[in-house]
Amino acid sequence: MCRILGFWGSQNISVDIMHRAALKQMNGGPDEQSLKMGNGFGLSNNRLAIQGVDGGAQPFTLHGLHAVYNGEIYNHIELKKMLRTHGYSFHDTCDGSVILPLYELFGDSFVEYLDGMFAIALVDESKKKLILVSDPSAVKSLYYYYSSSDDMLYFASELDALFTFPIKKELRNEAVHEYLVGRAIWHYKTFFHDVYTLGTRSLLIKHANQRPILKKYNAMGIEHHHGVSSNHSLLTLSHQFDTLFDKEIERMLHTDVPVCLVTSGGLDSSYVTALASKHRDDLECFHVAYEGKWPSDEQHFARAVADHCRVKFNTVMIREHDFADLLDVTIDTIGQPNTAPHALSTYALFKAVNQAGFKVALTGEGADE
Repeated sequence: MCRILGFWGSQNISVDIMHRAALKQMNGGPDEQSLKMGNGFGLSNNRLAIQGVDGGAQPFTLHGLHAVYNGEIYNHIELKKMLRTHGYSFHDTCDGSVILPLYELFGDSFVEYLDGMFAIALVDESKKKLILVSDPSAVKSLYYYYSSSDDMLYFASELDALFTFPIKKELRNEAVHEYLVGRAIWHYKTFFHDVYTLGTRSLLIKHANQRPILKKYNAMGIEHHHGVSSNHSLLTLSHQFDTLFDKEIERMLHTDVPVCLVTSGGLDSSYVTALASKHRDDLECFHVAYEGKWPSDEQHFARAVADHCRVKFNTVMIREHDFADLLDVTIDTIGQPNTAPHALSTYALFKAVNQAGFKVALTGEGADE
């Protein structure tokens, strides 16, 4: 959706460094770049405008509070209705405008009211603290580094942007072992010393002149937001899930920019395609395929789903000689090694989606595998 970055601590970082870091994340937020500098802190946002395109300028500011965020808050309409009863008013349809009023009312517990995917950085000037927040599944990446020697904390959505700050980029040797043995980086570490990613339902709080505190917040979850209870039969739960998932798909389709689908031909993306087509009759879907004959080619399945749902079908064809170029650009984008076999194809797929004029794509994520 967007990209965020910033710092908090005993020193000020130059505007030039902040701008150079933001440029590293430009692909993730090309629509608008903004910056808020204060005494010992800086917040920056690269915006990819999805909701409230004409408004929603970041950083959000309210009574000495400042916030930037990446993601989407699905229940912002319901939250705005509730916040209006507390005297708050909203002048645009941007989903992120609920963040600071919620924090002002509920303090650190504000995140428990959010239904969505997000990474948030919030500065409370009166209490002299920074808060970093991830959603319950940590969908939106947020990397951070803390230097105890000068009490400085830096954060960014992408590793390349983070290393624009005065941070020593030092390889963590055991990460090579983790990567080769487990095909992943374990826990919330990265390939680099003292650089971490914010984990699921995490709340990192940094007060002035104190070490940061990392804790888990109470994710109210599905029962709170949607009234679904686990005390039912499998059949009843299946119907509840279908109703709930259909509602979530409908919410995701309510954007101010064009939305498309990624349809692989598997169960999960086909389910998403079928539900989405119930709510929109102008949808397009994209499918990645490879030149020549492949034993696991699912293009015919994907096309059948698109035809059944009356969705325009687009094929993104990757040829053998494309992979060398895709390897270089994918590695540069990710910032550290990744063993996902479909990473190169994913990059090519979403590049084509972007070139077709879409900012939002709905899909499944391998649940049928």
